[in-house]
Amino acid sequence: MKNIKFFEEFTYKNGKNQLEEQFNKLYENWLLETGVLSDTDEILENENHLSIIKMGKEVIPFIFEKLNDESRFLFNTLEKIVGSSPVPKDTKDLEVYHQYWKEWYKNNYEI
Repeated sequence: MKNIKFFEEFTYKNGKNQLEEQFNKLYENWLLETGVLSDTDEILENENHLSIIKMGKEVIPFIFEKLNDESRFLFNTLEKIVGSSPVPKDTKDLEVYHQYWKEWYKNNYEI
């Protein structure tokens, strides 16, 4: 199958997005390496997580696909990439986090 350019940024090869493949690999490694940890700083400072953040805004749609998995730390990932959070600071309820970020996504990414 021939490579197809998508929005001038993503190259698809054999129907699979290379950026998405890289994201998924980093994400899976992050979960594997931090699954037994209880220290939040250690989890968030994992090299796989930091590499996801460095990938930038292009991976935001992939993060939203994973929000039903280990979402608690993905909200931090989104905040680091975006530079802010739509969630009020005093919020502790994960469902509320989901609602605010889903609304943010609708306003910024969905057509």
